[in-house]
Amino acid sequence: MFNVEYEDMYRAYTDCRKRKKSTPGAKKFETYALYNIVQLTDEINRGKYKLMPSSCFVIEYPTQREVFCAAFRDRVVQHFVYNELNPVLEKLLIRDTASCRIGKGTDYAVQRVARFVRRETENYTGEAFFGKLDLSGYFMSIDRDLLFAKILHVVEHCYTGKYKDVLIYLIRIIILSDVTKNAQRICPISKWDTLPARKTLFNNPYGIAIGNITSQLFANFYLNSIDHFIKSRHPSYCRYVDDMIIVDKDKGRILETIRMLNLMLPGIHEKLNPRKSQVQNVKYGIPFLGITIKPYYNCLGRKRINRMYYTSSGITTPEDMFMSAASRKGMFERYKGYHVSRRWYAQWPAEIREALIYLPNYKLKYA
Repeated sequence: MFNVEYEDMYRAYTDCRKRKKSTPGAKKFETYALYNIVQLTDEINRGKYKLMPSSCFVIEYPTQREVFCAAFRDRVVQHFVYNELNPVLEKLLIRDTASCRIGKGTDYAVQRVARFVRRETENYTGEAFFGKLDLSGYFMSIDRDLLFAKILHVVEHCYTGKYKDVLIYLIRIIILSDVTKNAQRICPISKWDTLPARKTLFNNPYGIAIGNITSQLFANFYLNSIDHFIKSRHPSYCRYVDDMIIVDKDKGRILETIRMLNLMLPGIHEKLNPRKSQVQNVKYGIPFLGITIKPYYNCLGRKRINRMYYTSSGITTPEDMFMSAASRKGMFERYKGYHVSRRWYAQWPAEIREALIYLPNYKLKYA
């Protein structure tokens, strides 16, 4: 029926294994990796591929979210789809759509917005405004049928590889299958009692699972037409998943764009979150991705500082403390975090801080 080559599926497996090699599912799959890859490839070629039950849980911080973890074999298939489809979508997305793109993470998005501010204010000599827009329950509001139609159009008209029919077959399964069917809840079911209905896929005809690499790819592309529309009106525009920043000298033009978006977004089953959307002068600082972008410099925002304390609260050994400090050293340097780092460092017990200086290659001097 299809003709997927084993080598391409193996490449998807190695890409998937880089990030998930320590998980139980990855270790189990790796025990008979070659056999499992051949079997998986054969299932796809015969048109017999089906999704295995996913695991799901609810995270509490920084906000309540429902996350789905696909079985490792399904993650391999998702990486295969990603490897074939991503180069095509990269050509269609605007430059300033960040997230899940090579070289375009949070730092890239923050730097782009900072550059837009300098451009619109003519290096801080004039006045400019920003519009910070956020979508309400973005992942859980995506229309799966509309998303599939958009991706199908791209595959049929833009994809020039050798797996067009295979991609259509797999994308249909990935997008349109009900991931909640037979899903295993690996946290107390009581956590769903406080989860709003708009933030869960259970009993929801819309939405895609948070946690899959294809979900991130599809979420980027789902708003592509909105990106091109806003970019045509505001050259200084950047989006990170569902967080949008518009910088313009004309406040009225931003307000008019927001009015037009309120008319357009219901057509794709999305809407702006009025509580998290604002229009303000750039001189007061732009809160974006946990960073506050101010004239001449960027600094850590309160949310990112709180999250840093939260994620490091369980550290009990000098080795773990060193790894945590090393991973944040660049962030402190980029975002004027010297005083924050001092306070963060001082939270650990004295015995851990004293033991830290005896570790090899210790170069982080916060004390």
